[in-house]
Amino acid sequence: MDQISQTAIALLRSALWGDAFSCSADTDWAAVTRELSAQAVLGVVAGSDIPPGVPEAVRAQWEGVALRQGAQFYRLLHAQEEMLALLAANDIHPVILKGVTAAAYYPSPEMRAMDDIDFLVPREQVERACTLMLRNGYTLNCKKQANSKHIALLRDDVRFELHRYFGEFDSAERMQQMDAMLQQGMRDAVLCPCAGSEVPMLPPLAHGLVLLKHIAGHVRDGLGLRHITDFMLYAHACLTDDFWHKAFRPAAQAQGLERFAKIVTRMCQLYLGLTEELSWCRDADREDCEQLMRFVLAQGNFGGKQAGLGSKVTLLLGAHSGVAGWMRRLQASGMEHWEAAGRHALLRPFAWVYGGCRYARLALGRERALAQLREEKAACEQTDELIACLGLTEGKQKALLRNGRFVERKR
Repeated sequence: MDQISQTAIALLRSALWGDAFSCSADTDWAAVTRELSAQAVLGVVAGSDIPPGVPEAVRAQWEGVALRQGAQFYRLLHAQEEMLALLAANDIHPVILKGVTAAAYYPSPEMRAMDDIDFLVPREQVERACTLMLRNGYTLNCKKQANSKHIALLRDDVRFELHRYFGEFDSAERMQQMDAMLQQGMRDAVLCPCAGSEVPMLPPLAHGLVLLKHIAGHVRDGLGLRHITDFMLYAHACLTDDFWHKAFRPAAQAQGLERFAKIVTRMCQLYLGLTEELSWCRDADREDCEQLMRFVLAQGNFGGKQAGLGSKVTLLLGAHSGVAGWMRRLQASGMEHWEAAGRHALLRPFAWVYGGCRYARLALGRERALAQLREEKAACEQTDELIACLGLTEGKQKALLRNGRFVERKR
């Protein structure tokens, strides 16, 4: 771990746990700021008691970040309260996923960076909730698709994601298990006090699985410290040895996430200051934890540090995709970006050609294009190795919710 990463992590530990902080006299504070920002945890450090040793000019810059992030947090919280009130008045009772319900575990909820509002409503109420919102000033943020996992809506520049289900699955059985837990979780929803608001959220077991599934889902497209911190603070608050053995472990096993949960949590103990009192994860291999930590530091939030590696070009190169997966991505890209295909049904079967040309321009229209493609292909293969190491699976099947049924199709 280089000096910049070490300093950034030390600041994060100071902000979250009050650990003592020290740094080198020649610290590159601009680089530290970039690292914290790329990992989407600058607001965590900026919103804390910034430790001595941080220069006054940097301290002033970070305090400005904290003020702006706090304003954004309360703006989204207000938008969320309006949305919940509208739905409740029409006898629709959602739960909030991640977002404020994750922020509630932070020393101060404003520390957590927030970009949108994810929520889940009972399956039979999805379409009614969407129609109600569209009639009350919300607009579709992208084309509505019958089988997509969420519907994206926009109001006053705030993005809302109305979920039909949560997560990506390669097994219809696991998808159905998770869905059953979340549907029951909505019936057993609890109120989470956060920043003067009471937010409906899933019970602790379902909430923790959502956070764990969320970070597992971002290994492919960029896993950063914000994702990890969300789960770490949940683990600190909820994942006692007793709760792990009685409830969380069986549920994680059913989702193929037990090994991943142990590695992530042990990594947080080794590097990010999580209490050693959680003994259930101590048998995680240290080398696996080190490998995951290196990956997180290299990626940044949503792959923000990797630029090309986080691009759609790289996702296309993923070794797990296969020819069928490539064709689907090319077709989806063509339909998204080729306006003529949207207007003329006869062109739609050929949208993959447009998508292929677009990918070619993205991939080859760069300096050192071929060298970058080779590097990106190698990075994808390394990610495949990491995914296997973490105990995660990416089979040839992809599970979908189609016409109310859980089905599988080839990737």
